[in-house]
Amino acid sequence: MSKIILVVGPTCSGKTTFTNMFLNSDESRGVFCNVISTTTRPKRTGEVDAKDYHFIERGTFEYGISKGDFIEHEMINNQYYGSHTADWINILENGAKIIKVIDVKAAKKLQENGYPGVFSPADVSVIYLDVATEKMLEELNKRNTSSEEILLRRHEKMLCDSYKNHADYVIKNFNTPLESTFNIFKTIILELSKK
Repeated sequence: MSKIILVVGPTCSGKTTFTNMFLNSDESRGVFCNVISTTTRPKRTGEVDAKDYHFIERGTFEYGISKGDFIEHEMINNQYYGSHTADWINILENGAKIIKVIDVKAAKKLQENGYPGVFSPADVSVIYLDVATEKMLEELNKRNTSSEEILLRRHEKMLCDSYKNHADYVIKNFNTPLESTFNIFKTIILELSKK
């Protein structure tokens, strides 16, 4: 049985949308929790502190790294992202399972090593949500994304794609209706939670 399900994939793959849909489903209630990430990046319009992210200053984040407060952390686009070890422990000790959208580098570390004293690699499953490059570019253009940001996202997609074969499941979110892809996602999670 997977205690921890990590959801990875490039920008615009639907990883956050599907994870939030699952966390709001009847099947998730009382069984799965999300670990809210901490970041140094500025809050975007509509985001709420302690709901979307814990927004903190760079110095505070770096102090937390030096103390070993983060179970995983990465520098992405010159901003820190990570999650507190205490949050993971609290969820697992209360008998819930974790579903977490996470960067591929952090997913690979946790999949290979677990986190000694908290969980083993056997407790971790990874779902990779794939998106066609054309669809990703179309979505980025709808968001009025800058050319520089689009270049970064294309590079990120290549990095993500190189990780795809390490995932336990790959879901292609190309031109499939949202609800159909979500049902595949939900079925996989429910199956993993039984194993």
